[in-house]
Amino acid sequence: MPKKLPLEVAVADVQPEGALASASLAPASPAQSLGEAARPPALTYPLKRFAAGMDPWGWRYSQRRGAWRMHTGVDLAADEGTPVLAASAGRVLLVESISGYGTTVLLDHGAGWQTLYAHLLSTSVATGQRLSQGEVLGAVGMTGSASGPHLHFELRRRGPSLLALDPTPHLPPLLPPPALTQPALTPLVATMIP
Repeated sequence: MPKKLPLEVAVADVQPEGALASASLAPASPAQSLGEAARPPALTYPLKRFAAGMDPWGWRYSQRRGAWRMHTGVDLAADEGTPVLAASAGRVLLVESISGYGTTVLLDHGAGWQTLYAHLLSTSVATGQRLSQGEVLGAVGMTGSASGPHLHFELRRRGPSLLALDPTPHLPPLLPPPALTQPALTPLVATMIP
């Protein structure tokens, strides 16, 4: 595994399945200034309920590719159909099936900032639509290469290049506090101890 965990990494634009690599999406709002681009929008939790588990930003070993690769977002495990919410107010740039990501929604928040929501079961938005923070945009699913129902969530910044950033520091806690989950774990632990 690579020794360093980057906080941001260059990524490619998402493209609808079958699109040519040179195809471009509707233009996103460019960063107005370096200072403005350095501040992400205020983000809220992207699910209606706490996730049952989380797969964080970071390095993953891909058996299929035989190499380490960056996981450029966070995966929030939730029941299929759990409402997915806009983490910040914005304009819908894309609602498409994307190779690997499955059903995907991409929001533009201005100043070069974007959020991506992938593996959705369904969507309730259209390209060009404006969303308020916390508005439902779809439902958790397992489309694309998902192995179970979850939301893949990314924070992206468009500048001279397109970067994905670790969204974790910019979001409220992604899992319930340990005190809320402890009673549910106690019976399981008790049955495992001889």
